[in-house]
Amino acid sequence: MDKKATGFFAGTIMFLILNIVFFAALLLFIARAGTGADIVEETYSKQIALVIDNMKPGIEISMPLTDLYKKARANNIENPLIIDTSTNRVIVRVAAGAGYEHYYFTKLNSENIVINDDVSGQEVLTIKM
Repeated sequence: MDKKATGFFAGTIMFLILNIVFFAALLLFIARAGTGADIVEETYSKQIALVIDNMKPGIEISMPLTDLYKKARANNIENPLIIDTSTNRVIVRVAAGAGYEHYYFTKLNSENIVINDDVSGQEVLTIKM
């Protein structure tokens, strides 16, 4: 084989490998977007962070999380909501991956955040300021 043929084959192989990597990434994105997980994660994360930022002292807010937990359980996620009071961020994850995080400005104590089942068996987030 001469140098031209070797260069041609190397270029073709590199082109095929890059195409395979590109289409694999595209398929992974489409599969994740098809579940609607991105929209649910972003929506809940932003809503909870905005609620925390707009709370006044002495207020207690309860927010139903039934849909969030239903989607998370369908994807075998045990704890879909994390409110990290040390870094002031809300992390929501309903599918495999990092999830979506949104920061808030208000200082909270972790004792003031409770996620529990109410009497009807639905998950409820309760935040006290």
